[in-house]
Order: sequence, then C-alpha cells, then structure tokens
Amino acid sequence: MCLSASYRTLFVGTQTGKILLYKWPLNDFHYAEYQLHSASVIKIMVSEDEQYIFSISIDGSLFMSELEWYKDGHILSKKPFKYEVYDRMV
Repeated sequence: MCLSASYRTLFVGTQTGKILLYKWPLNDFHYAEYQLHSASVIKIMVSEDEQYIFSISIDGSLFMSELEWYKDGHILSKKPFKYEVYDRMV
C-alpha cells in the first residue's frame, strides 16, 4: 500500500497481482483496477514527483508505469525521468 505524496491517491497491491487506485481521502470505495502482475504485489512506490509508479511482485518481477494526473480535464506537464533517484528500490 502506498499513499501519494500529495495525498490524492491510495495505491493498493493485491494477492492476485492487481494494483487498485483509490481517490484519497476515501469518501466511497470506487477504484480503478489494473492487472500488472501474475502473482502477489509485495511493494509499491510512487516517485517523488508522482509521475511514475513502481511495483514488485513476489515472483521478482518489477513493473514501472507512467502516471497521468489531470486537472480541469487536461494532463499536467511532465518532466524527464531520473533513473538514479530510484536505485534504492531495486
């Protein structure tokens, strides 16, 4: 489980390899669901700039995905990815 730094989204990994995204704070239990792994998700991390999510499964697979944040129906601008910041993840 991981809460974004801006406290907008709660990311939850499941035993079936899915990542669930809940709007924070939890006013209801509606969520977006993504099947990223084939085994249990054991670690989730969101980059400090909240542009990427990393997840690791019990089978050792690592998944990295770009996040898109919207404001007033438009995608917010993105910055280049800095790989060296996330060496502690692996």
